[in-house]
Amino acid sequence: MKDFIWPAVSAGLIYESRYLLGTSLARPCISQGLIHVAQEEKAQFISHGATGKGNDQVRFELSCYALWPQVKVRAMYSEAIISWAAHVPGLPSLVQVFIASIV
Repeated sequence: MKDFIWPAVSAGLIYESRYLLGTSLARPCISQGLIHVAQEEKAQFISHGATGKGNDQVRFELSCYALWPQVKVRAMYSEAIISWAAHVPGLPSLVQVFIASIV
C-alpha cells in the first residue's frame, strides 16, 4: 500500500480520466513478492501465468528484471508457443526470434 498505491493516488494517476491503474500497480507489487521469495529460496527462475495478449507479461517481466537483472523469467504462454511451433515447418525459428525479442 505504502510503496505502490499511496504514491499513485497522491499523484492523481488516472488513465483516460477514469481508470485508476489498479492492474498496472499490482504487477510490480506482485513481481516484488516473486523476487523476494525467489531470492529467499535461492531460485534462478521465476514464472508467471500472464498471456501474451495484453501488457501483463511485459509488466511482470520488466519489473522482475528491474528488481533482479540476473533472474530468468519463464512465461507459460511463451513456452506453449514454442511447443506448438515445433510441429509447423519453418515456424520454430520465427517463433524463437519473436520470443528473443520480448525476453
